Amino acid sequence: MEYKKNPRVDIHRWSSLIFQLSLITVLSLVIMAFEWSSASPMPPIDLTSSRAGFQLPPLPDESEIPPDPLLPTEQNPNLEDIPIQIHLDI
Repeated sequence: MEYKKNPRVDIHRWSSLIFQLSLITVLSLVIMAFEWSSASPMPPIDLTSSRAGFQLPPLPDESEIPPDPLLPTEQNPNLEDIPIQIHLDI
């Protein structure tokens, strides 16, 4: 049987070269991105001075905070005060 495929139009002929070129391109773009620097570096911002542009809100007084309803309170009943009745039908 005769070989019918044309070797000039083989799709896998250039695949390794295209893969290597794409790896080189991506690697060079990543290196350029990491080495890129801005034209004028910004001075550091002083956050300790009052010129920072914000102030902390005043803290609420502890007498104004209501107790959390999900937390247990001191008025929980004692386990000894609860009567336990068990009925077993055997």
